[in-house]
Amino acid sequence: MISARRQTVAVWVIVAAGYLLLMSGHIYANDEETLFQITDSLATHGTPLVSADVWGIIPSPIARPGQQRIATIFGPGQPLLSVPFLWLGKLAARGVERPYAAFTMRFVMLAFNSFITAATSALLCYFARSLKYPPSAATALALCYAAGTFAAIQARTFFAEPLTALLLLLAFVLIRESAPSHRTARQIALLLAASGAATTYALTVKAHALLFLPVLALYVALTATPALHALKRRVGWKRIAHRGVWWIAGGAVPGGMLLLYNRWLYGNPFSTGYGFHPDIGAGTTPFLTGLFGLTISSGKGVLWYAPPLLFALIGLPSFTRRFPLEAATIMLATLLSFGFYAPLRLWSGDGA
Repeated sequence: MISARRQTVAVWVIVAAGYLLLMSGHIYANDEETLFQITDSLATHGTPLVSADVWGIIPSPIARPGQQRIATIFGPGQPLLSVPFLWLGKLAARGVERPYAAFTMRFVMLAFNSFITAATSALLCYFARSLKYPPSAATALALCYAAGTFAAIQARTFFAEPLTALLLLLAFVLIRESAPSHRTARQIALLLAASGAATTYALTVKAHALLFLPVLALYVALTATPALHALKRRVGWKRIAHRGVWWIAGGAVPGGMLLLYNRWLYGNPFSTGYGFHPDIGAGTTPFLTGLFGLTISSGKGVLWYAPPLLFALIGLPSFTRRFPLEAATIMLATLLSFGFYAPLRLWSGDGA
């Protein structure tokens, strides 16, 4: 039987190769252009502020007007990680005629999400193997996500969602890895710290990742006990606190940097570039209307655009019996997602 690590690497290579063959190499939306301009500004000028004269950017509603370089709505997480891709793109563009150099540079840089989404697929494969599912089931799960959902579409873009998804899934898997009793205290601490760092870094990529922070925090606490029925006998508060401290400590550095970044750019450590965005309009859509639209409507329903979720619904009872903590965490994250997005005025994501 192939080892879990080798299978994980193999899935990442195969999926990344498939995405690279299908990549578009150009930008579709203003969100992508804004993220690209932040990356270029970081690499060229050492600042996340972008030129106010650039077409297609989305300035922050709380950005100071009248300046040559302005703040945008996005955090620095994805631009920081994609700077090496920008450098590679500029290197590749050196031997290209000037009219096409910019296109070549963008083409190379926009491979970023191909590797990121492939990593998410590979991590799903690893997660399935860690739960003792056979290699065939783990591979099927990874390929269902990679080719049977809109992850395949997101991989062709420069949107921030793929990296956010990878970091949140990584945080979840690391918490699960820290739970087994055969781990040493040092290993548990390192795994929890790494999970906390991944969770907090996700906030620097997309502010909406904050939605999943309490879910992951609850999972950290619940995995302190080996089984749900043990909670009825006694709660190991010291063990929960110990796990929580390491998880929070891991997120302290990226979290502190994000607070300083927000204070410098937006004037408030707890403010984001979105400000009070008029397009959000929380509570302006009837909840059931948004829920219907997000789930089964013909134009936007997730079941039509990610049909492997039907397998998830079929397998949920069995999965819940075997892994109640993981199932509860996944379902809570799902319900919170629907609960947050369904009442929004632009619950569908608008043009994006």
